[in-house]
Formats: sequence, structure tokens, C-alpha cells
Amino acid sequence: MLFRSQVDEGTALDPEFFHFYDTVEDLFDLIEDAIARDAAVLEVRYDGRLGYPRAIVLDFSVDVADDELSVTVSGLVEAS
Repeated sequence: MLFRSQVDEGTALDPEFFHFYDTVEDLFDLIEDAIARDAAVLEVRYDGRLGYPRAIVLDFSVDVADDELSVTVSGLVEAS
């Protein structure tokens, strides 16, 4: 992931905020962690051709404010 932005404003975000999700493998780790921790909400859409997570919506607890996470991956290309 090279560019991260706020959906509502399109402004660049601080890369340190997302350093846990720098690779596709990191996204799969996030999904596995959410499953292991029995997240209240976990929605994942996968790319039909390459199989990577295109979108993740995660909420570990519906009773806790501001613990939600939404990740959308776009512009990913297959390495040659």
C-alpha cells in the first residue's frame, strides 16, 4: 500500500497509523486475529482473481466506541 487516505476527505494519512497493514499478508493476519478474538463484526470481501482482501470491516466490540476499523485495498497489481 503506497497511499492511504481518509475516505471522507481524500487527504493523506500518517503512514505510522497503518504500519501494521503494509502488506497483503498483514491484512490476512488482521483477519485471522479478528477470528481468534471472536470479533463482534468481521466482514471481508476478497478479490475474485488474486484472492487478496479487497475490503475489511472490523469491530471487536459493539459496546466500545471508536474501535471500528475499515480497510479498502485498491490499485493492487500482480507482481511479475
